[in-house]
Amino acid sequence: MDQGDGPETLVVEHPLGGVANPMTSEQIEEKFLNLSSEVLTPAQQQKLVSALRTLSTDGFQPLFDAW
Repeated sequence: MDQGDGPETLVVEHPLGGVANPMTSEQIEEKFLNLSSEVLTPAQQQKLVSALRTLSTDGFQPLFDAW
């Protein structure tokens, strides 16, 4: 990267989302909402998020219904 004073290097030992620095559920949800905002309506996003939150208790059907 060059910010005007010549190239600089920064080594990130444990980037966010890596095995040593996993993302929280909230960070994953935020990333999904940001990435899907141009292709899904807010209602569709929330329906999918809700279905994913209850996946372990309600199974896949709510997820299929959300899509």
